[in-house]
Amino acid sequence: MLKRYTMKYAALFFSLILSSPICAEEPETKNSIGYPTVEEALKDLRSRPDLSDRIVVRRGWTHVVIEHGRDKTLWSFTPETHPAYPAAIKREILNKDGTVYIRMNILCEADKHECDALVEEYEQVNVNVRKRYQRSADRPKSFVKTAGKAIIQILDYDKKSFKLYRQSHERIGFSLYGKQEQEYLTVECDKSVYYDIGTLTANLVGTLSIGLCIDDPVLTRDVVKNQRSSLQAVLGPLAGDIMKIDENLFETVPIDNDLTFYYFPIYVVGHGIMLSQTSVTVSDDSNRAIIIQFSGQYLCDRLPDLKLCSDPKSTLKELSMKILADSL
Repeated sequence: MLKRYTMKYAALFFSLILSSPICAEEPETKNSIGYPTVEEALKDLRSRPDLSDRIVVRRGWTHVVIEHGRDKTLWSFTPETHPAYPAAIKREILNKDGTVYIRMNILCEADKHECDALVEEYEQVNVNVRKRYQRSADRPKSFVKTAGKAIIQILDYDKKSFKLYRQSHERIGFSLYGKQEQEYLTVECDKSVYYDIGTLTANLVGTLSIGLCIDDPVLTRDVVKNQRSSLQAVLGPLAGDIMKIDENLFETVPIDNDLTFYYFPIYVVGHGIMLSQTSVTVSDDSNRAIIIQFSGQYLCDRLPDLKLCSDPKSTLKELSMKILADSL
């Protein structure tokens, strides 16, 4: 572990690389966050159009996630109430030859004592963060197997009635409602799998997408719990008609292990209306979430007694819990 401290412009710069005890050659480190002040860093990130949906405020902290292929850059800015305000923490999650590193740079403009405490806090946090990302790097396809086993166990379907055709385990997009008319947010999870559903009498009758998101700035508890009001903003007058059809389309259920299950419909209006039954299971710390989207109108027309069709809400909940438990 390498730690470097430098004083400049009455601000403290901290640089740290966190890796496993036995590892390959460490990536080269930088000595600052790339901006002269915390204010300029936050101002520049907020001005970038490509980051408009990558910035989230959580408990007063401002977080920004920037993705670079397999690597990520995580920015965190302390709130005004924090003893180390103002401070900017820049963490780069780097995957080099299968080994995950966290390269951290901190610009802290508070007292040295408070800045030292902030660095110590994040050193401890990074240990668990690195382990989580390392597990993902060590088992790039394990999530696909986990999801597949859960589907077989939870759906408990007759394989002669329909088949699941796995199309991708790369990063796929999940849609959520935004805040204004016809605005949709796109979530891309760290691990995901997408299936086409086919029957003996039809080539394609539905789709099933499953994703495990870690530290995603879009898939936050606030965004998820506001999907009912967001539906009204995105769909306008059409939202009222939908709510009249079934008021029980939305559900929020606290469950064990500090998790909350959210269930809601995602309607995408184009030449027609496409419906995706959606569930999101979020941990209380918002670090991890399982999102599942199922579109199966034609499947359910043919197989109405199928568990996924007769009770999609409970089925997606069971599926989420099984996948989340087996992914830890």
